[in-house]
Amino acid sequence: MTRFMGFINSRYLKGFRSYCELCDWLIHSTPDFWAAMWDFAEIKPVRGYETFVDGLRKFRGAEWFVGARLDFGGNLLRQRG
Repeated sequence: MTRFMGFINSRYLKGFRSYCELCDWLIHSTPDFWAAMWDFAEIKPVRGYETFVDGLRKFRGAEWFVGARLDFGGNLLRQRG
């Protein structure tokens, strides 16, 4: 979590020092949070996303990472351990 918070601080020029600050930002910047998570996790897509989320306001039924196609096994197996 500390590494991810540092990643967010660097990318978005934030100064978060606590989990609560990060959570508050997530609530108000949901697409930015998930875009950062995608990059932080170094997800390797077969095809990248077109948009992070479609229909966020309806949350249930929202589509995340629209257009992306993943090789789930390839992403899991590229990590050792």
